[in-house]
Amino acid sequence: MSLVNGIAMLAQARARGYAVGAFDVINPEFLAGAMEGVTAARAPVLLSLAEMHLDYVDREGFAPALRRAAETAPVPVAVHLDHGSRLDTLARALAAGFTSVMFDGSRLPYAENLRLTREAVRRAHAAGAALEAELGQVCGHEEATGEPGPGSRDPAPGYTGPAQAADFVRQTGCDFLAVSIGTVHGLHRQQVRLDLPRPGAGAGAVSGAWRFGTVRPRVRRPQHRGHQQD
Repeated sequence: MSLVNGIAMLAQARARGYAVGAFDVINPEFLAGAMEGVTAARAPVLLSLAEMHLDYVDREGFAPALRRAAETAPVPVAVHLDHGSRLDTLARALAAGFTSVMFDGSRLPYAENLRLTREAVRRAHAAGAALEAELGQVCGHEEATGEPGPGSRDPAPGYTGPAQAADFVRQTGCDFLAVSIGTVHGLHRQQVRLDLPRPGAGAGAVSGAWRFGTVRPRVRRPQHRGHQQD
């Protein structure tokens, strides 16, 4: 078990038909909670630290704690850099001991996303790490415009086209691909419309693993009713 690079973990998940959780951990409390949960569930996990968190998290200081947690875990654990938009960010994460990194070029023109992702794959594989890429537009609460990014050619705004995804994986050699089926990171300002058949079409076109963003649904509070007594 213990520390892995994520490739075999996700390949096994795909073969057996289950998902692997990726949880952002930005301090020791988050880390302890994530490890307690996956240990109890005996589930593999990606412990993620996003590029946007590096404004207030010391990557080099926190990376040893992430690795120690992974190395002593009874389940497979990958230490993952999430949504890295710069190659130098990936390089520093790899030097710090991350076993999986993401290059997110989804907002770039398609050709530029291809070029930089290929270089990111080369660097990650040279370090023995997995490389995640992104294609389409997985919005966050601050960018939920519903408009397609320049890297998407799909007619549905921001959604990942299966044929383009297959071409992207073939040309870049990325190990897994973050795609958009209408999912949103965190909060959203408008109604989320999920294209649920899209992953099935993509699974037939792409040999690697797919990754989806998160949706925070609007929760309706239950109405409490009094109990009638005889």
